[in-house]
Amino acid sequence: MITIPLATVFTTDVFYQTLIIFVIGIMAAVIYTVYHKTVLGRFVRTMIDAGAVGEENAKPLDELGFQYNQIIKSALRNNSTLNRRISKNENGYYIGSMYEEEMKKRYYTKTIGTKDMVLTIVVLLVIFISLWILVPSIVEFLNNLSLNI
Repeated sequence: MITIPLATVFTTDVFYQTLIIFVIGIMAAVIYTVYHKTVLGRFVRTMIDAGAVGEENAKPLDELGFQYNQIIKSALRNNSTLNRRISKNENGYYIGSMYEEEMKKRYYTKTIGTKDMVLTIVVLLVIFISLWILVPSIVEFLNNLSLNI
């Protein structure tokens, strides 16, 4: 009979600790990817669609519809990923002409939606629970098999 070793959450068993850290890391990566493609991608696509490419075509955030978006304002601060390709002058923000194609390639690709994120997390949890249950049973089976030889 297969039992679920729930008490192992607090154990020092390296397998369980590694499995938990691995799943948490993948979930964090999925959430970051959704943020990057959805939130930042929408802003970049809006800029390109509004023609905010090149210093002479700079647009203020209110014209782009992002004047109240604190996430975008935070992403535009110094030393951020977005700030390296998007510049600011007295008229507003713009994408440097040399970065337009790069930004189109990065942000005009198929976006990852919330449904995809939830589905990925559910699949990861199913895999996680399966490994949590099956690996100890397989290891025990192999140990018993090797003892009988």
